[in-house]
Amino acid sequence: MSASALAQSVGEKTAINSTLSIAPKTEDCIKEAAMSDMLEIEAAKIAQQKGNADEKMFAEKIVADHSKTTSELKSMVSVDMQGAIPQSRCLSAIRVAATMRS
Repeated sequence: MSASALAQSVGEKTAINSTLSIAPKTEDCIKEAAMSDMLEIEAAKIAQQKGNADEKMFAEKIVADHSKTTSELKSMVSVDMQGAIPQSRCLSAIRVAATMRS
């Protein structure tokens, strides 16, 4: 599977939304963006522990970039949509997924 295929959401892979002419919910977009950032950060932390010098430098950039986009997402999301952002309780599942990707 290509890297771009891994980055696609279930809706993008299956074209469910476009086939049914259904617009994705805002909450789903927020959740997907936040979880993507969390996964990338956790995978980069593993690379920082296990990688060579170049990989560790790249992983540091990934952590910084995705931490920034997470902060930006949180600042853009209205108070009533804050519940769509996954909290730390989701982190253990994300760590498992990140470990499987490494």
